[in-house]
Amino acid sequence: MLSQEKFPHRHNSDGSYDSICTACFVTIASVRDEGLLCAHEAAHICDPVNLYRIESLKSVSLWTTATSQDDAGCVGVAVVARGRTSMCSF
Repeated sequence: MLSQEKFPHRHNSDGSYDSICTACFVTIASVRDEGLLCAHEAAHICDPVNLYRIESLKSVSLWTTATSQDDAGCVGVAVVARGRTSMCSF
């Protein structure tokens, strides 16, 4: 059986179980019987492109610089990443 640290399981509200790879953050499988996850985990190979993207993101510093709220109640957050400022609304 593979390490529970490498592939933690999530029990969903619909009764299914997910297995998530902690290296590439992909959901390996979603099944009704948790025992079936082992085979999916053993067959998983991380996508090198995803691993590269994850490593690239680790070197980016993100922090919020300001928050605002418009008349419609939408919240905006100014984010600075490597000297570039962008506005995110949600």
